[in-house]
Amino acid sequence: MTPVDHFPSTHATWIDAQLTLAEGGDARVAAGAAQSLQTHVMERYHRPLCAYVRTGAFARLGEPEDLVAGLFAKQLQGLEFLLRWRTSGMPLRRWMMNAASFHCRGLARDRARAAGREVLDPGGDDGLLDALPSSEPNAERAFDRAWAVTLANEAHVIAQIDADDRGRPDDYVVFRMHVMDRMEYDAIAAALGITPSQAKHAAARVGERMRGAVRELLRAEGVRAEELDAEVGKLMRLIEESAG
Repeated sequence: MTPVDHFPSTHATWIDAQLTLAEGGDARVAAGAAQSLQTHVMERYHRPLCAYVRTGAFARLGEPEDLVAGLFAKQLQGLEFLLRWRTSGMPLRRWMMNAASFHCRGLARDRARAAGREVLDPGGDDGLLDALPSSEPNAERAFDRAWAVTLANEAHVIAQIDADDRGRPDDYVVFRMHVMDRMEYDAIAAALGITPSQAKHAAARVGERMRGAVRELLRAEGVRAEELDAEVGKLMRLIEESAG
């Protein structure tokens, strides 16, 4: 699969295209598109959502893996959840975070009702609902950091595939040696039998493809064109924060 398969046109993102296919047309095509969407969302958001629900008061509800699996089972069985996101104008990551918050608060309410208590004791386990704020900054930050790393990893894969498709697989090798292993271009050149200038240009080509991939991924998540530059900067800061 080449990177262009992720983004079929400049006017419709991959998610948009799959939603359109899943809404109508041939039943087999629709089912395949719906399954692809579910898999995509689960793979991208599993780690960020687990980071979110294991933080603060959310952690008292249960194991993160179980909480996230319950959210996916509830929301991703049909198309309504993603169709509502598409009309919301909200970036997908915020939509998913809000869904996790509502899911956790719903679980806390259900437990309180099952216990037959109308008044919760904020000092004990029965006060879990009162302990769950509508917004928890630490949980949101944990989610954002995990999401940023997940998106960056996807951009790495796209850039590597792109280098392979262009017949320049060593470009990505150079990029990793410089960015991940912190090697200077002189050392990379000596190791690979190329000039320092060639090493620098190879890393630049991959870096440019990665930046483009990040923008494409953000656009597919519903980030408006005028906000892309700011969002790319925010993502890079989150990655640096995670590394620190």
